[in-house]
Amino acid sequence: MKHVALVALLFATATLAPAQSVAALKKELRAKEADAKKDVGAMLGIADWAGEKGLVSDRRRILNAILKIDPENEKAHEMLGFVKYEGEWVTKAKAEMAIRKALEAEMKAKGMVEVDGVWVTKDEEKDAKAGIFRHEGELVSRADKMALAQGMVRHRVTGQFISATDAAKADEGLFPLDGDKWGTEAEADEFHAKPEHPWVYRTYHATLVTHKSLSDLKTVAADLDSAITSVGKIFGGAEPSPDQRPVVIIAQDDDQFRALGNAVGAEGSAYGVFLAQGDVEIPGYGVARPVIMNWSKDWGPYWVRHAGGFGYAVAMQNSAGEELPLWFTRGVGGYAERHYTPGVASFFGKQHLQKGGVQALESWFERFEISGNIETRMLDFNIYQGGLVLDFAMSGTDDGTTKAMQDVTAAAVEGKGLAKAVQQLQKTLGKQEDAVRDHLRKVTSI
Repeated sequence: MKHVALVALLFATATLAPAQSVAALKKELRAKEADAKKDVGAMLGIADWAGEKGLVSDRRRILNAILKIDPENEKAHEMLGFVKYEGEWVTKAKAEMAIRKALEAEMKAKGMVEVDGVWVTKDEEKDAKAGIFRHEGELVSRADKMALAQGMVRHRVTGQFISATDAAKADEGLFPLDGDKWGTEAEADEFHAKPEHPWVYRTYHATLVTHKSLSDLKTVAADLDSAITSVGKIFGGAEPSPDQRPVVIIAQDDDQFRALGNAVGAEGSAYGVFLAQGDVEIPGYGVARPVIMNWSKDWGPYWVRHAGGFGYAVAMQNSAGEELPLWFTRGVGGYAERHYTPGVASFFGKQHLQKGGVQALESWFERFEISGNIETRMLDFNIYQGGLVLDFAMSGTDDGTTKAMQDVTAAAVEGKGLAKAVQQLQKTLGKQEDAVRDHLRKVTSI
């Protein structure tokens, strides 16, 4: 599926000013050039202005006129798309080709092989073909590997890639804004509050995309990582492949959440957390298939835990290259959201009992859905019960279920047979309705 730009979906909110006629622009340009005469600084400013107004040919003409006056003018060359390579101004394409050829010769001489544009050792070739790369002992995605290989570093707070020459600015507590601009945390919060410039914040386990302030973002990030850690035992602590690292987008408000649901959602957007149906191009990040969540004062902290657990389960599914049943991936989210402490599990468990509790469990697995076709109370019922059956499976109170759960964990660690193991777990749980019902009573007795 072709990816869509998040900015195009809902972040492009600026309105365009009435267009000025070309004739009027040309007249204004002639006046500016007459005033500038042969002042290179003024001419550069006029070239910028011409570019902003869409007078592309005039911009190029002015820049070439500057180079006749000052053949080595760096700014004019760069604005024309030239770079200096081995003492000569050449096109970027020519310089990149020369650099690529030199790098290829150097890497081949070292016995390296190229995989998807990245040079790796022969020992790393197999993993690289599977989208797994290494950098100083860390498993990274292809995009991360390429950035690191180019000498970029991560911002010490956000994890965003920045130039190594800008590391000192990050150490001073500054953050990148537009272009070459950097600002304080307060200035960055103001910048990232704008619809087209969300924060992109790398947590330990995932990446968050949000307009929240940095201080609030850090709290949300801690909750997200806590949720992923809590469900990690289901998968034996296995990590998804780096290119499947969960990405979570937090909508600004109900309207934005609905807009995202209409644009890239499906049945799952009936709940406060859903998986995008296809890739999304995210400003400041790249292309990903994110989990998208709503935020409210009361439910936001729960939904972010669900997003973490659900996103992690989907990432493990994608890493294994197998389709897992929806009750399981949503159940992992439900476990993270509503079973992360005994008190929380008991609170929601009492509501679950009021909705009928555990019944017809075997057919429930087959009927499981998250969609607008069912009432909100049943959406909550399914989310809680998905987490409940996994909590029971990990409780160790039934040998057969424990074995089935251990097989799921082993398959996740080995990276194969995960779907088959989950199907067997479902079959085993379907025969344990009375035991799961007893487990719910224990949970709610706290």
